[in-house]
Amino acid sequence: MFPWLSNNKPRKFIEEGFESSLKRCATQLIYERKTDGNFETKLVTLFCSTPSKGFARWSLRLLANKRIELNYVENVSPLTVGNILKNELKPWKIKRWTIPSEKNGAFEANMERVLNVYKRPYDRDFPMVCIG
Repeated sequence: MFPWLSNNKPRKFIEEGFESSLKRCATQLIYERKTDGNFETKLVTLFCSTPSKGFARWSLRLLANKRIELNYVENVSPLTVGNILKNELKPWKIKRWTIPSEKNGAFEANMERVLNVYKRPYDRDFPMVCIG
């Protein structure tokens, strides 16, 4: 109706009124997930390690660049790294797995089963719930 308006908000205000212009529209963008549980596990492991020489701690950019350098991904943004780490992971509180000193094949087999669950890609229909 008004082709000179490029932004949808003024157009919506003029065509549908004040109230309708205040409502948010659902986004049409669909993002493909670029990381999986394996990537996230390796990221947390890297985050818990000593940072590169010359750095006191890991920054998001430094972590992203190191992930690319180690050939885990072709490219990843510091924002993606930050989103993964901010999900209540708190990896700095965990030093290592507590594995019994005596060799216990059943324990190791069960540990592998649990770790494989974390490697699964995210599924919106069947979310993973951790109870610990």
